[in-house]
Amino acid sequence: MKNHTPIIVYLCIALLLAPATAAAAENTPDFKVTVESLGDAVEAMVAATRPLEWPPLHACLYYALAGQHLLAEEGITARLVLGTVVYGPYITGQHGINPHIWLETATHLIDYATLPRWGEVSVIPLDWVAHSAREVTPGLTRIAVLPRPGSLQERRFIMMHRARFERALTRRR
Repeated sequence: MKNHTPIIVYLCIALLLAPATAAAAENTPDFKVTVESLGDAVEAMVAATRPLEWPPLHACLYYALAGQHLLAEEGITARLVLGTVVYGPYITGQHGINPHIWLETATHLIDYATLPRWGEVSVIPLDWVAHSAREVTPGLTRIAVLPRPGSLQERRFIMMHRARFERALTRRR
């Protein structure tokens, strides 16, 4: 019988290092370039999948779904987050959105829904994201967020639209 201990040890080490490696990869300039380079594809996917009665400025769910889908194709795992966001929380002209859906990776907040509003993808390190008014640092904090689990009705709404999004993607292929 062969001794498989070295193989098991290597596998365990690889599993322990995988999340750290992914997080380290997200802290490179290439990560931000990759996320931003998907902007046109995200907008095209949103245009092809969102309900026609939803104007782009109110289609954050579809921007998040499209972004999540395209990031996954690049090997980047991002989860949908529902809650409230406030861009520029320390300035008079702050911009709040409630409810809103954005993406988070292990190290970044990604908001593709800023494309129709400001013409750019928001890619913000989580270190620069405030989760309360006390955490806002003028000049540094670009965004404040208040994630929430969502009601059963909201979760069903998201699941229904995820299924609609996936059906629309299937028809496009």
